[in-house]
Amino acid sequence: MTQKVKLLHPIIAIISTGFLLYGQSLFFDYSNFDDNVLILDNQAYISDFSNFFDAFKRTVFITGTDVFYRPIETIWFMLNAQVAGSDLFFYHFTSILLHCIATYLVYVLLKRLHNSEQTSFLLSLIFLVHPLGSQAVAWIPGVVDVLVAVFSISSFLFFLNFIENKKQKDFLLHILFFALALYTKEIAACIALVCVAYFLINKHKNGIHTRLIMFVVGWVSVGFIWFAMRQASLDGQNQKHIFEMVASV
Repeated sequence: MTQKVKLLHPIIAIISTGFLLYGQSLFFDYSNFDDNVLILDNQAYISDFSNFFDAFKRTVFITGTDVFYRPIETIWFMLNAQVAGSDLFFYHFTSILLHCIATYLVYVLLKRLHNSEQTSFLLSLIFLVHPLGSQAVAWIPGVVDVLVAVFSISSFLFFLNFIENKKQKDFLLHILFFALALYTKEIAACIALVCVAYFLINKHKNGIHTRLIMFVVGWVSVGFIWFAMRQASLDGQNQKHIFEMVASV
């Protein structure tokens, strides 16, 4: 009789592997490629946590041709600055930890989509160690991609919860994480497309199509508010058109 291979608790294995792989980046200095502008030059601003709400009124780069409305990225740097100031060790530490959290969410999502524990674990480890993710983890400004992954996967998981259980709190959490993802990076708008695709694939399920309108109202409402705030923050700056922004990510 064969016994199932027992896995070390996935979160422990993922964190251990993540820090083993990316531990060297803890000691990386400034690359002087955006990180010096966002953290070193901006230290007075991000060290003052009273600027939390002001982050939603400005861009990441205040001047220049490449301006991005990503207030959650600025707030993430604020949170790090409260602990470490301009010392990059802690920024790198939290980037690695955040990547491990994103990997664990990939594992949870794969299991939720009816893959076996072993398959889900293996695929999530591939996500963890894949070289395409190295820039997002090792380069401080790249953390925006890890943040949007965490919020996007969380949003989709709560979407699945609502479809299955029809609990109002799951719908609200889906919309909350959708908003957090969108205020982190523009590409998060694709979450809505993924959810619509899920609806279309599963339209044979009784009653699933009747809830689509509820989500559309939520997505459009969040998107409208985000767009209005983005336009206000970029007013008078040399900005890119919204479609250029999405195409560039």
